[in-house]
Amino acid sequence: MYGSTQIELAWTVVPFLIVVVLFLVTARHIWAIENRTQPSGALEVTIVGNQWWWEIRYPKLGVVTRTSSTCR
Repeated sequence: MYGSTQIELAWTVVPFLIVVVLFLVTARHIWAIENRTQPSGALEVTIVGNQWWWEIRYPKLGVVTRTSSTCR
């Protein structure tokens, strides 16, 4: 027989458990962020990233701006 079944099982199970824990922690934080209450007077902004520029939309104000993302 070649190798160790216990070591190979550990090399499979431990990384799997790490990924599961990271997934659960991340999902919990995303859920908490998505379900928090918005402060009164909060400004709604949608930002779209394009290849060479950013598009910033203010839906309630009806304003759209664009800005370059290149460093100077």
